[in-house]
Amino acid sequence: MTRILKNSIPAASIAFSLGILSICIINIIYDTDLSWFSLGCLQFAVYIVLTLFADRLAAKMNFKSFFAHFLTEVLLDYPLLLTFIYFGKWFPFDFSNIIRYFIIFLIIMACTHLYHYQVTQKEAEELNSLIAGYEKHAA
Repeated sequence: MTRILKNSIPAASIAFSLGILSICIINIIYDTDLSWFSLGCLQFAVYIVLTLFADRLAAKMNFKSFFAHFLTEVLLDYPLLLTFIYFGKWFPFDFSNIIRYFIIFLIIMACTHLYHYQVTQKEAEELNSLIAGYEKHAA
């Protein structure tokens, strides 16, 4: 299970993402009619990279709880997403769509943060068991 969480899921996500981005770049370069889907995927990729920078900024802060970290990332990332939605014209910018996509955004953020939290907890447990085993042999 650890191998799936640490290697398979991230590898599949990276491969899928790079594959989609490659297809989008090829469609934009070689297609005379600009594909809005391809352009949207590239805009989304830029958004993801910017959220990684926001994540690095949040990682420098000292949080007392997992929820505080999650809330901070939501507060950093969602306004950025709204900016991309508005200027990228991803969908009509009205209240119902903002609420609808905020719910989707929260679900995705919760899933990714829970995944990261579970992997971190598992790594901490493994490290603690290694330390306990080392201390047992040293004594």
